[in-house]
Amino acid sequence: MRGPWFVLCSAVIVAVGVWAWTAESPQAAKSEPGQFSATRAISTLEVLLQGNAPHPMGSVRNAEVLWRIEADLKAMGYMPEEQAVYVCSSSGNCGTARNLVVQIPGEITSPAVLLDAHYDSVGAGPGAADDGSGVAILLEIARLLKTQAIHRHPILLLFDDGEEQSMLGATAFVEHSRFAKNVRWVVNLEARGVCGPSLMFETSAHNAGLIQLYAQAAPHPVSNSLMYSLYKTLPSDTNFTIYREHGKEGYNLAFVGGTPFYHRAGDVVSHTSSATVQQQGEVALGLVQALANHPPEENFSADAVFFDVFGKMVWWPKGVTRSLVLVLVVLQVAAIVRAMRVENVTRSIVWGMLAVVGAMSAAAVWGFGLLQVLIPGALSPPDFPAHLAPLSIAYGSSVGAICAFLFGWISGRSGFWGFLLGEWLVWTTLAIAFYFLLPGGSYLFLLPALAGTACFVLISWPGFAPSHAAEIAVTVGAAVATAFWLPLLRIFYQGLGKVALPISAVVLTALLMLVLPLLWGRKRALLHTGVIAGITALVFAVVAFFMPRYSESSPFPLNLMFVQDSTAASPHWVFAIRQRSRARVQPLFAAAAFQKVTEPAQLLPWLPAGYPLYAASAPNLALPLPEMQVIRADGASGALFVHAKMRSPRNAGLISLYFPPAAKIQFIRFEGVAVPLLGSEDVAAMGGWQRYTSMTSRQGIDVEFEFAGGGSSALYVADESYGLPSQGDFLLRARPRDASASQDGDTTVLFQKISLDQLLVH
Repeated sequence: MRGPWFVLCSAVIVAVGVWAWTAESPQAAKSEPGQFSATRAISTLEVLLQGNAPHPMGSVRNAEVLWRIEADLKAMGYMPEEQAVYVCSSSGNCGTARNLVVQIPGEITSPAVLLDAHYDSVGAGPGAADDGSGVAILLEIARLLKTQAIHRHPILLLFDDGEEQSMLGATAFVEHSRFAKNVRWVVNLEARGVCGPSLMFETSAHNAGLIQLYAQAAPHPVSNSLMYSLYKTLPSDTNFTIYREHGKEGYNLAFVGGTPFYHRAGDVVSHTSSATVQQQGEVALGLVQALANHPPEENFSADAVFFDVFGKMVWWPKGVTRSLVLVLVVLQVAAIVRAMRVENVTRSIVWGMLAVVGAMSAAAVWGFGLLQVLIPGALSPPDFPAHLAPLSIAYGSSVGAICAFLFGWISGRSGFWGFLLGEWLVWTTLAIAFYFLLPGGSYLFLLPALAGTACFVLISWPGFAPSHAAEIAVTVGAAVATAFWLPLLRIFYQGLGKVALPISAVVLTALLMLVLPLLWGRKRALLHTGVIAGITALVFAVVAFFMPRYSESSPFPLNLMFVQDSTAASPHWVFAIRQRSRARVQPLFAAAAFQKVTEPAQLLPWLPAGYPLYAASAPNLALPLPEMQVIRADGASGALFVHAKMRSPRNAGLISLYFPPAAKIQFIRFEGVAVPLLGSEDVAAMGGWQRYTSMTSRQGIDVEFEFAGGGSSALYVADESYGLPSQGDFLLRARPRDASASQDGDTTVLFQKISLDQLLVH
């Protein structure tokens, strides 16, 4: 094929991919009075999070944030109702959730629409994006709803507590609020990072009607059934999980981008994208208004296959996919029949299939191998590079080299049309496989294969032979595939981190193999391209190897602890890090005499053997240990029943009971509320130990439990507060600048051992 046509067709494919990518990107913030304004929402967020300090559930700062939300609502003329109730989650966490509910009446009293965001943060960071942005969006929507005509259905705005403690606020609402039984539809706002497009990544079951409504109401739809299908298989939970389990219908929205700041100290207002808040706010407002005027008698049924492309939603009932697969199979047969009149296609089809499968396999093996060489251990938890560009160029160039060499070798042994059909036959096979295994993702292979095969059949039809038919056949299919796949690579990376790089390499390989037939017959150009791409890949792989793995904008997690045990001679400063990363924390070793703990259980009994723990002696601060005052204990029946009061004299935020692996717990209650026993996976994750935690109170926590066994004939009571004592400030200063506290953050943990004999004395 001639050079100008290759350039033109390649430009079309690239332009389609760029259009699809940018269509999902958030637009600039607005400030018009009658519209949702991220400018106002960000200003509200700055007021709510004064000082950008963490405010986990139960903390004084969390109470201050709640007070500011309430004051803002009252200034608008609302009368929010506060709910405070003690609840427990399936993960063994309990506490008093303090929610605020605003009811905006509708023309009818039932059913209602609920818009939800949680106002608590993790202990490591202030949660400006997760989920302060959601709270600010709710307040901005509350302002707008005051100016609008009454809707058909009531609207509830819920500012809930304790999402980071296993969705305690949502649990309190659905189980104890007088408003809950009236709720039919829910729109939940979340964040994973500080920027990026607002994704509608989860719905309730039988979502065809919901998707139709989303397509009509969302001004910037970004969603697909692949995300929805994959999310259902993950152990991740949000407030929407609670609502879905209680039979509510609706949507789960979150933006995904800037993920290195997620649940870290960097989740501050200045890092939160106003464009992202604008997009999420407009989508949330559109959905709430659409649901609030939705006919209550209309029931949503059946699941849908859906996706966004070029800023528009496309969807169909899941059953339609089977018909499309059958159409594709018929087209494939027709295409093969037509091609047989041009050339002996059997051999060429096999070569085409081998080319695609071989290139994708080579990209997978090379991609994951390269990742392990450049970044050992990067296949473990999500990890984000400080310098993405060299890695991206190395992977992209590797893909180019693999495809150029393999395509150049195979194309000389194959006919053009048979090769092209072989490629589409691989895509057809994947479409059929996904139809059975993951129906929500089938469209990613089905529609490109339909477009490419249909185009092939059309241009080979008798009497219809357009000039440059080969270029048209290649360009149409490759452009459709690029439009669907390219925007997903951003989501893959933000969700998976470095692990997404080899996955993206496989996807790009499949796409590039669809484009390379434009260079059919240009073996010398392919050889030169492969050599240049290979050299480029090698150079940038070396550059990536020597580049810093972390930075201040992409830090590695490093939490510090102060640990005091009733049986230890002195307290300890503690942190955990793998041996290969020890060089990264040399300032900590210089600041204190940290040594590797060979038996972690001697320091924290519930830790498994081999846990990468380092400890240094800390000053004895004479902090009072948590107490367990036994009211009644009875072991006459063979199992031990205990009724006690747990207290944290220093008023730490959390207090926990740790039961050893041999303990067979029959039941446990905090404050008279039954705590769901941990599942086998949670128990296995802690090496057989079981932890049950409650927020503390000055009056103490009433606890009842019964268990048999116990192995060591002991359990542990521990209290935990966020942050280190002031005597640990020198360690905070010594923590490397490219490290950051994450999740619960730095903590102070005090515990004591309670023996079986101590319990039975009472």
